[in-house]
Amino acid sequence: VLVQGISIPALYATVQESIILRTTINTLCQEVFRRGYYIQKKFHKKCKNCSEEYQHDTVKECHICGHEEFDSPDADQIVYLRYLLEQRNSMDQSFTDVLRELEWDLNIVDDAFMILVKDYYMDKDTGEMEFFRVREILRGDPTFFRIVADKKGVRGGRYLVCPVHRNRTYPNNGDHEKCETCNLDLQDVHFVNTAGSGKTQYYIEGEVVHISKFNPSKLYGRSPVATLWRQATTLAAMDNYMYLAYQKRRIPRGILAITTDNIQSTASFWKGAEEKMERDPHYIPKVGVESQSGRGKVEFVRFMDTLDEMQYAQVRDELRMRIAAFYGVSNIFMMDSGKGGGLNNEGMQILVTNRAVEFGQKIYSRELFPRFLQELGVEDWEITLYPNEEEDDVTRLRRDEMEVNIAQRMAALGFQPELTEDA
Repeated sequence: VLVQGISIPALYATVQESIILRTTINTLCQEVFRRGYYIQKKFHKKCKNCSEEYQHDTVKECHICGHEEFDSPDADQIVYLRYLLEQRNSMDQSFTDVLRELEWDLNIVDDAFMILVKDYYMDKDTGEMEFFRVREILRGDPTFFRIVADKKGVRGGRYLVCPVHRNRTYPNNGDHEKCETCNLDLQDVHFVNTAGSGKTQYYIEGEVVHISKFNPSKLYGRSPVATLWRQATTLAAMDNYMYLAYQKRRIPRGILAITTDNIQSTASFWKGAEEKMERDPHYIPKVGVESQSGRGKVEFVRFMDTLDEMQYAQVRDELRMRIAAFYGVSNIFMMDSGKGGGLNNEGMQILVTNRAVEFGQKIYSRELFPRFLQELGVEDWEITLYPNEEEDDVTRLRRDEMEVNIAQRMAALGFQPELTEDA
């Protein structure tokens, strides 16, 4: 349960029931992974002495230490990486499917947990761990995943568990160092899953990668849907109002009261009126009111305001824009170009959303993927998401073309061109 008293399942239910929230988050998710990912070299040459990395092959000596021997990216590091990314996990999900789930978790609760299921290999003679490999990649449900930390907020410090025999935990008080079953060194527990096959699942360091997008901290993030809770529930109430307004049980728009001296026919009149209301929900009843003066009149009593008088459309647009603006999704991506007239304005809306998508992609390129590759032992390669807009490639080619033209003019003046770090 969060600070506002809203549970995590309530946040997911609100997103699934709100057309505005779901459209906004779905648009972001589609744009972030629209063009997929690719594996590229982290460097072209790396100095053997100081590990300085260079992005081109023309360097002859290190600019830092002057060393002339360099290493190239090890192609063997990505053999298992490519195999792992092409496989489907035990839930029949591809790597992209897992990433999409993580993106939804980030946009709803601001906490995403990627589980790296590992196989550990032990030395039969010494009983020590020789090596491990990542078998599959899964998504951890933020509803049940918890971070284990001490009173200072430092990861771990509470439980110890054996990497092989995890059916028993030991208190982290200095009294236990070896597993009582296999005599293996105990590891500090960093994450727990409270919904694991009827009992808690414990994860040690390196088995779970946790990231936050909007408000990263030492432990958990801050849910954006909890911030937008009142706006989302108000939109839900407005949708329910519209739904009930067009049902048979809705309140009539008004009553036509007719002043008359003959009140005996009222009962039979109402019976006929109810039958007509069943056939036509827009039928206006006419009510006879007995008068002593003998004077008659017709009076219309309205029970509710119209949607225009309640400013329904304006209020709904305001709430929708607040939610979309929080995530950085412009009106044009919400299929609303009514207020985005003009090519310049539409281009600016696309630019704003592209920046939000770029920010979302950096969470993976700078946080999730490097930590994931670190667990696989891949140091010379990196995973990167393609930019969501193909125009970025055209802009880069035009910039390179201008630089080549400048270099040709400088060479004509007698200068010697040299390839820079950014190629």
